[in-house]
Amino acid sequence: MYEQVAFYLFSVLTIGLFLVTVLSKNLLYSMTSLAAGMVMISGFFFILGADFL
Repeated sequence: MYEQVAFYLFSVLTIGLFLVTVLSKNLLYSMTSLAAGMVMISGFFFILGADFL
């Protein structure tokens, strides 16, 4: 149950952050949300127990 909630939370946040990256007109907001999106993807790898290459 915990893994499903975490997975859906990470997926919604990741999609939202990458949407901000694409749709933002401010370069600083785009770069910050891109970095945060990459951190969220590493969270996916952590939840799945996979090695991050």
